[in-house]
Amino acid sequence: MNKRFRGGLSPPLFVFVSLIIALILLPSLFIVTKLFEPATDNWIHIKTYLLENYIVNSLILVISTGLIAGSLGVFFAWFLSHYKWRYGKVIEILLFLPMAIPPYIAGYVYGGIFTSFGTFDRFMMSIGLNTIRIDILSMGGAIFIFSLCLMPYVMLVTKAFYERLPKNIEESSRILGKGSVKTFFFKLFCL
Repeated sequence: MNKRFRGGLSPPLFVFVSLIIALILLPSLFIVTKLFEPATDNWIHIKTYLLENYIVNSLILVISTGLIAGSLGVFFAWFLSHYKWRYGKVIEILLFLPMAIPPYIAGYVYGGIFTSFGTFDRFMMSIGLNTIRIDILSMGGAIFIFSLCLMPYVMLVTKAFYERLPKNIEESSRILGKGSVKTFFFKLFCL
């Protein structure tokens, strides 16, 4: 006879899940315990010279990536859910492809393509054109890579929302004289 806890998990499964959760939380708990120890020379150096720059760069990266990935995801979701093209499914699959590539792998790939004597430079030299320097290993490059890789997640959720949205919201806005652009920005984008 298999007894169950109130939550519905059997004892061996509960122990297994608890161990997995403990392993996931262990690094965070280690960091929290280190907060209460005396500061070392390394931490003082980081706090004095590096921490402010790290925080500013992280905020720039997060805010810029969120704005760009959000804007592109909403834009593509709107067009995929409201308009039908000849190769619409192919376009949709191609827009979801960056989801399969982690951002750090995409960063290495784009770094190999756009660095000096990378694939892009060699191609430009082979056709006799001057090389164009694109610094993908910078803050702008990181924002580009993260936005590209995170945009499909925004698009997936937003597209599902737009497809389930009642059509009468859009129709009533059109009846009131709003065009498709005003309907999108003032009615549907706000939802």
